[in-house]
Amino acid sequence: MSSALTSALSGLRVHQLYLDVVGNNLANSSTVGYHSSRITFSDLLSQTLRTGSAPTSTLGGINPMQVGLGVQVHSIDINGQQGVLDSTGRPFDLGIQGEGFFVLNTGSRNVYTRAGIFALDTNHFLVDTATGFKVRGANGQDIQLPVDTLLPARSTTNIQLGGNLAAKVGGPVAEVLTTASPLQSGTAATLTGANTGPFTFTSGDTMDVRVDGGAVQTVTLLASDFTAIGSNIASATAADVATVLQSKLTGVTVSTSANAVVLTSNRTGSA
Repeated sequence: MSSALTSALSGLRVHQLYLDVVGNNLANSSTVGYHSSRITFSDLLSQTLRTGSAPTSTLGGINPMQVGLGVQVHSIDINGQQGVLDSTGRPFDLGIQGEGFFVLNTGSRNVYTRAGIFALDTNHFLVDTATGFKVRGANGQDIQLPVDTLLPARSTTNIQLGGNLAAKVGGPVAEVLTTASPLQSGTAATLTGANTGPFTFTSGDTMDVRVDGGAVQTVTLLASDFTAIGSNIASATAADVATVLQSKLTGVTVSTSANAVVLTSNRTGSA
């Protein structure tokens, strides 16, 4: 009778510990950085009432008779799996993704924690809010943030762009290259005047220009055109004439070369 009571009592004791572990897990369900624990059991050594025997030539073997003496705690283990990361809205609340610990310095030794509830002290050191221990960085030094330092703005040097092709794309995607200017290459047609300035024109003189086989453009030279640019139509330089012609012609660039007027087509031919 005493053996049965002892076994039952051992079961009550270990299940009391089981409830203690479960209750502690529930109590810390909102504790930052807490890892839950589990409890496992094993049976106690059994009392042997009769030993076993091997079979003989005439009799079979017999098993031993044993009585269990109850149960005991085998282990209480910590679950080290990654927990859920929640946003707190505070810039110094940190969390670790995966394995690892924050290193805190007590002033004489390092301690480790998974709870990253940090803040800045008066000297701008990152510290644990519960203990005041300073947080150490990867270089083994206390982390001090230069909150009073202004960092100059830097222009962006590299960007990354990612995306997915639409699921309906089933073959090569057509690429269309468009441009506002011709895609041909080569040398543009150029006409250089045979005469050099200064030029003597009379207001109302006309000039017919055909560019790249297009319609004739009739340019009328007026005294007011030259007056507007600070010149005189009766003694205009090549630069003055080029400025007036440029304002009246399309499809052509007007310039000067050795006091002569040069008309250059804005189109280029095939290479």
